[in-house]
Amino acid sequence: MRGGQHLYILQSHTTGAFKVGRSSQPKRRLRDLQVGSPFELRLILVVKNMGWREKAIHDALRGYFSQGKQKGEWFVEPGLAALPDDLYEMLDLDVVNTWWETEAGPIHRPGPIGGDDTPRSRHVPLCESD
Repeated sequence: MRGGQHLYILQSHTTGAFKVGRSSQPKRRLRDLQVGSPFELRLILVVKNMGWREKAIHDALRGYFSQGKQKGEWFVEPGLAALPDDLYEMLDLDVVNTWWETEAGPIHRPGPIGGDDTPRSRHVPLCESD
């Protein structure tokens, strides 16, 4: 059934992390992965009969692992730009680049804490020397 497998990319609405995989039923795979995820997931791309490309895409994204090389192979959101050009051009960037938004409004916007351009630390010093 390998020839009938589709390439899919799904993305977390909370972290922006994404997963590239292959399945003959991508929507069912999304439901299966959703059960074990604390975050809402959504399909951002399905390419029919291209599941055979999964390994090459994982290799191209090697430097973008979400938590080092981990089981499940999730990649950080900036890795989307490292996708092969033909796949990147198929992404709806109006959807992909708004991963932090929900029906109830934004969870948080990406970027520095505080919402301005000034980077801020969450670190609260324990004493004056920190």
